[in-house]
Amino acid sequence: MLDEKVDRLQTILEIDDSALASTLLDDSGWDIELAVENYFNSQASSTENTENSNTSATPYRLPISPSIAHVGLGSGRSAQAGSFIWTIWRGILWLAIKILRLPLWLYSFLFNQSVSFTPPEPVPQEEAHSLLLSSIDEAVNSREPSSSSTAVARTTQRQNTHVIPSLYLGTHSNALRDVKNNAQFGIIAFIDSSTTSDDFKYHTLAEEKFNKLVNEHDCLVWVGDISTNRDAYDVAISKGIRIFPRVEVHSMQALPTSRNALVSVPTMSHLGSISGKDSLGEDFRNLLSSRYLNRVSPYLRRLRNEKYERQRATYIKEAADRAENERMQRDAENVLKKREESARSAKAAEDIAQQREKERNEKANNEVILREYRNWLKSTIPGDSGYGWKPVAEFLSQSLPHVKFILPHAPSQPVTLNGGMSMPSWFDLTSLTLEGTDDEDGLLKSSSELNKLITAEVDNGIPSDRIVIGGFSQGSALSYLIGLSSERKLAGTVALSGWLPMRNKIKSMLGPHHQLLPIFQAHGSDDPVVNPKYAELTNEYIKSLGFKTVDSDKPTNGGISFNKYDGIGHGACQEELADLEIWLKKVIP
Repeated sequence: MLDEKVDRLQTILEIDDSALASTLLDDSGWDIELAVENYFNSQASSTENTENSNTSATPYRLPISPSIAHVGLGSGRSAQAGSFIWTIWRGILWLAIKILRLPLWLYSFLFNQSVSFTPPEPVPQEEAHSLLLSSIDEAVNSREPSSSSTAVARTTQRQNTHVIPSLYLGTHSNALRDVKNNAQFGIIAFIDSSTTSDDFKYHTLAEEKFNKLVNEHDCLVWVGDISTNRDAYDVAISKGIRIFPRVEVHSMQALPTSRNALVSVPTMSHLGSISGKDSLGEDFRNLLSSRYLNRVSPYLRRLRNEKYERQRATYIKEAADRAENERMQRDAENVLKKREESARSAKAAEDIAQQREKERNEKANNEVILREYRNWLKSTIPGDSGYGWKPVAEFLSQSLPHVKFILPHAPSQPVTLNGGMSMPSWFDLTSLTLEGTDDEDGLLKSSSELNKLITAEVDNGIPSDRIVIGGFSQGSALSYLIGLSSERKLAGTVALSGWLPMRNKIKSMLGPHHQLLPIFQAHGSDDPVVNPKYAELTNEYIKSLGFKTVDSDKPTNGGISFNKYDGIGHGACQEELADLEIWLKKVIP
């Protein structure tokens, strides 16, 4: 192992004197980096003492081998000058690498020849990892003794002392990143196909004690075989690694910040490297444990504890914040709930007030309608207009909101019975008896006009069997005539205080649906205008056409409901309108 360090130092410093290299290593505690630094420091000191030759005191100086051709001071002045410049130049680069904390392999890369091995073909990381594990298993199992009995004993011993290690699967850069995030130490090893690398697999990687050591210290182990792993090969080339196996140790280290040298922060650092045979067996484990793992572990434990405390404090703070947020959320929900309850209470109170106001208004409107209706009952006389029946329509609309009431006005024309004076009349009247002559032209003309109203409603989408034709006095006569002669099936006919005109011709005028027509007939017993006996005669005549008598609350097709009201003159009463309301609900529900 020591000879390899001597050879490596000779390669780095380009010196041929092994004794000088051994002296440098011995003075530096066999630390190659420290030996290189001491070498350049001693060269600078010897140069300074040469220039100040008048000084009687001679400082300590490492012996200079006469075999050195390009390092230090030679015997000739030209060689001495060239060697001095070359040494100063290499020393400046060395100091720059140390001050900038650059890796030592950069120096080796600048002043040494490239490695001589051939780069492997690129393969997936999984395949390279599988090849590595296979080579470790082969290195362990290939060490068979000659005797078969001894082989059995040695095999049993290997099974007890050797295990296939748990190695990191991934690239070199990913391994370093995961060391920082998920482990305490990173053990990065570069191997090749040499015998020493095979010994490293057997005496180090597969050793149970080594695996126990790395598990105890939470180490991530990455091994790259430059003969099969292109990623390991590229990294080894960039680092200028010449001696294999090479083991690097990485971990967190307290380093000063660039802004303040007195303030240090945990930084992922390269703690050191071990190469060649120094990386084999128990000596390597002891060196790894004493120099790196045990020395840095307390600092890492403190970092871990600080991280735990920070996580714990963060968790406690998050829990407190979460509890506070939940409390605030509950308070906000309670406030919102109270607001909603207040809004519902206010809305309910408002609805109650509006309902009461509506009821008061409806009551007042009903009273107005009732007063108008009572006034109408007292003042109903022949010659009234459609406006006179508006209160009745409004009264009936309260229980029949789906019904549309149309109240046409009779035209104003001379009436014989009125002394030839004009008055609202659907047709001319010569007398108030059945023996009088009917104004057939006037009846047919008014019937035609009213049929136009029915046609308009049908055209607007109202079915004819949802239309009722009705009237009072002269209007009742027209309703009989239109209902019995209509080409359409109507919902019914209402005849109040009227009679059937054109009795001599009505049979020839009957429509195709007349036997399906419900009829509501009403008359006052004391009617002085249209004698009640004319209502009786009309009822008998209509029944002769095939109609049957029915109750007003049970109207049927081809049924006539005849309602008489005692003490009522030529007008309508509240009982009559109530019966009409029930009849209408049945025929146009």
